[in-house]
Amino acid sequence: PAAAPAARAASDDLDEVELGMGAEESAAPPAAESDLLDENGLMEQEIERVVRQGPLLPGAAEDELQEDDVASLGLKPVELLKSVYRFYQQILTQDGADPADYYTAMVGPQIVSFIIICFGWSAFVDFGQPPTSTADLLEQNQIPTRMLIFMILQFAIIILDRVLYLLRALRWKFIFHIAQVACIHGMIFYYVPLYTHRPFTENAALVLLYTAQFLYFAVSSAQIAATYPLSVSSNDLTKHHGLFAYICFLIYKAIPFLSELRALLGWCCASTTLPLTDWLKLDDIKEQLYINKRRLIVLVQDGRGLGQAQPWHTKFLAGVLLLALLIFVIWFPLLLISALTSNGQPNPPSQVTLTVSIDTFEPLFSMETIVAGQLVSEEQYTYLSSLDRSGYIASFKRQGIQCALLPYTSKSLWTISPSARTALAKALRRGDPFTVGVTVTFRRSAITGSATTVSQTYFTTYPANSTTGQQLLLALDTTTAVDLLDMMPAMFHLDASDQPKSGASLPAPFNKATISFHAYRNISEDQSDWWAFRQLSTPVLPSAYHNGYIQLVTLNDLFAAPGLSVVSSYGVVGLYVSVVLVVGRFLRLWTDKISQRIIFEAMPQVDALLTLCDSVSAAREHADLVLEEVLFAILVRIYRSPEAILVWTDVNLKDD
Repeated sequence: PAAAPAARAASDDLDEVELGMGAEESAAPPAAESDLLDENGLMEQEIERVVRQGPLLPGAAEDELQEDDVASLGLKPVELLKSVYRFYQQILTQDGADPADYYTAMVGPQIVSFIIICFGWSAFVDFGQPPTSTADLLEQNQIPTRMLIFMILQFAIIILDRVLYLLRALRWKFIFHIAQVACIHGMIFYYVPLYTHRPFTENAALVLLYTAQFLYFAVSSAQIAATYPLSVSSNDLTKHHGLFAYICFLIYKAIPFLSELRALLGWCCASTTLPLTDWLKLDDIKEQLYINKRRLIVLVQDGRGLGQAQPWHTKFLAGVLLLALLIFVIWFPLLLISALTSNGQPNPPSQVTLTVSIDTFEPLFSMETIVAGQLVSEEQYTYLSSLDRSGYIASFKRQGIQCALLPYTSKSLWTISPSARTALAKALRRGDPFTVGVTVTFRRSAITGSATTVSQTYFTTYPANSTTGQQLLLALDTTTAVDLLDMMPAMFHLDASDQPKSGASLPAPFNKATISFHAYRNISEDQSDWWAFRQLSTPVLPSAYHNGYIQLVTLNDLFAAPGLSVVSSYGVVGLYVSVVLVVGRFLRLWTDKISQRIIFEAMPQVDALLTLCDSVSAAREHADLVLEEVLFAILVRIYRSPEAILVWTDVNLKDD
């Protein structure tokens, strides 16, 4: 229609041109036929241009309007801004819109994104760093700061989206949507690839995250276009009564703090006369009525008549399976610990260090050795088992028993200072009592739940004027040998703690297996001296003994695989407290005082009470707060009176 006046003007111009041409033809000699065809063709082209584009602008070329001319007149930016403004007004204008509720479809992709961030964190770390899964972080009891920030931001997005939904703030939802689109694309396509040194297409977790966010943006755009519904306080999970919806409702109720968060956000964002406690009561009544409605539907579907026994499938599902579940929960910790330990692998020490010192003076002897791979043979394992009548050795795998041999010569010189040497000699010359300490240290691989370093010091105190003291005094100036008897155990049981089990804690005959030393000084030509400690006692494994070496036998417990070591670290008592007692507590809450809940659960029909609860919400959403308070007072009065509940839940009331 806007081009019609220009078309009419072009038609008038055409008529005038044709009249002028007719007059000229009568007065002038006839023109050539080809010239007339050319003029008519140009005129038809001009008419088509005017109809399509309108009249020529002043000062513009007559053949076509150039792009630069439009930009110079300032029309293109203005039209662009007007178009954006009209688009913005169209979105925010609710006239003629068909409100829809897409919140459940919106929050689903956001929860998936939260799960991807939690369990796919290895995709967000530097590609040059070793891959770190969420399971590894839990084993190490570490939460990276960036991971925590990402999780908090994603959680904040979910909460803020819920707040905008409850407030029905469409304008802020539009702004929030645009900000999310910009930030998410900047993070996924710029920040994360730049930090991880991996392109987007080679990062599977990032692709999944973007797919979830893309679905969220699509549903969020549909929600903005359709506008928010009037009723935003209802629970979508209670709108359907099928089996799948009921299972989803039970999962929703089982997740800690989820229903409480929903109720608190709803109360904070709603304009209501109800205090928080009454708001929670109303939510609890709605949920209980939903459960009652589901129970009534199941009873109708079963079709059991009066006096008929419960069908077998009901007994199987509600009885046999529940009984099997309880039995499994009772024995689950023991079964789990037994499976983890029996299928675990030993963690024998890779290094053993032995140090001998007198009181607080410089150590006389220090030696360490690498013992990785020095496991006992089948013959040696059979020999140890034959010595043990209690079956203690049989509880260890052969791969968990290790025999370490330490050289008898100290690895370092005795670097005691002259003043300390003089003080030691004076103490021995006076016959003072002294203590010899033997420290043994085992180092093994790092496994969650077990100590990396296991160490123990064994002290032997000699009385005053002892023979050993006199021998040590002579050994300070000569190469006289000193016999140190029963200084330390010969066998050690290494469990998850940082101290070995040895001596009396082992069964016979291993509790009496000790090591005695034959110690003496070696003096070089430059008067440097060092100590040698030869084993004087009978070794535990004679077939693996070398003359003079110090033999230590270790019994190593089995440890679970790295992925399950966190579970095994709790132990039997910890698993019973965290699993059995918690499940038992939930079961007790379900069965405790169940008879007192008959009046609230055994309802022949619940539609009338559900309608009353929905009316309370509808009055609040229509800003009729007086009606909201009155209807809730009626609901409270009904629940205070058993007679009123009988009336409101009567089947005849539904028929009426």
